Amino acid sequence: MYLIVGLGNPEEEYSGTRHNMGFDTINKICEKYNIKICKKKWKKVFDNLNSIYYNTAKQAEGVNLKKIDIDGENAEILLNYKITPACVNNSALYFNNTTENGHLMQLPLGSKNAADILAEDMYMPIVDGTTVYYIDVHNNYALVKFDMSSGQKTVLTPERTDLYNISDLFIYYQTAGDTPQLKRISKDGSSSEVVADGAYQNINITSQYVYFQKFGVERPVYKTPVNGAVSVSTFESAKLAGL
Repeated sequence: MYLIVGLGNPEEEYSGTRHNMGFDTINKICEKYNIKICKKKWKKVFDNLNSIYYNTAKQAEGVNLKKIDIDGENAEILLNYKITPACVNNSALYFNNTTENGHLMQLPLGSKNAADILAEDMYMPIVDGTTVYYIDVHNNYALVKFDMSSGQKTVLTPERTDLYNISDLFIYYQTAGDTPQLKRISKDGSSSEVVADGAYQNINITSQYVYFQKFGVERPVYKTPVNGAVSVSTFESAKLAGL
């Protein structure tokens, strides 16, 4: 199962600009895999591993979460509001409720019924087993974790956090303020260390590396080993691809 989120602005003035990179990415994927996105009557959604879930924000439809099989069949509107950012865990999609209260929502894959499962005002939830990591909106945007089995809430760092991502061992997060930094801590909140000074975005994690970019700049893309000692270098393949 692939989750691809593509955001954009419906107004004509944003066409062809960086603000519509999400729309353009979805369109390119649909072209490459011959996925037909049309406005015919939506068919029933089937829960399978060959589907793309994505957000759209088009003037005629408004903002929706959609699902489509990679063969272009069984297109369906699941929710009539955006759910980004989101994560997938144990055959369910998790996201914060952006329309009402910020609570954690759960949408089983293949379902159209989202349930409110945790009454915390959160941003960027990542569910890992029974643990929810998120940015706490009412606690100066501190990075916290919540154990849903015990109900215990733990502040991992009180620093104001703009964004983050997690690996098997670490949490990589971007701090705000006058001296922003990209940092990492162990998943229990210990062993904080600086990865890079400055403001960064697009923290993407693979099995070997963490990739990130300076805020507002497309290139270069930087990388550091995901679980080893911090050693930041440029990702040359990304540089060549952008030429």
